[in-house]
Amino acid sequence: MKSLFLVVASFLFVQFTYADYPIVPDESMTPGDTCSRQDRHFDGYRYSAKIAHCRRKVSRGLKTEIYRAYNIPEKCRRRYTIDHFYPLSIGGNNSIKNLWPEHKLLKETRLYLEQDVFDNLVQGKITQEEAFRQIHEAKMNPPPQHLQWLETYGTECDRAAVQMYRNSQF
Repeated sequence: MKSLFLVVASFLFVQFTYADYPIVPDESMTPGDTCSRQDRHFDGYRYSAKIAHCRRKVSRGLKTEIYRAYNIPEKCRRRYTIDHFYPLSIGGNNSIKNLWPEHKLLKETRLYLEQDVFDNLVQGKITQEEAFRQIHEAKMNPPPQHLQWLETYGTECDRAAVQMYRNSQF
């Protein structure tokens, strides 16, 4: 009976302690945001489509604020990187609405995504709106085989994040 209690208590501890670790951006906190002439990091228009470009400028304090907003304790932050939801190269900005803690292993599954989208945008093969759509689709739908890998081989933080992601899909 005591061992059953410990198992249940451990499960609840993991569920409540790691409940908010992201696998995908929380769209209420990170809907994505775009650079404009009024942005303090605006540094001009780029490409034939005249897309507003912002230079990279994300302070350590802002990164900490984002980790806190997503409830990621310091012991698990090494598994994440603060990333631009919409990359600067296609017109994203540095606002908190465009930054989120992206799991490093899931980011690796999209190594060429941002470059491919950027290349297609610069070459005029897609519009900025289509570039944003492609980025959104990829970041909101992680590959199932990579989630399985995280569940099987990942850390306690990884497993809890995947479990919460799966629970949110129902």
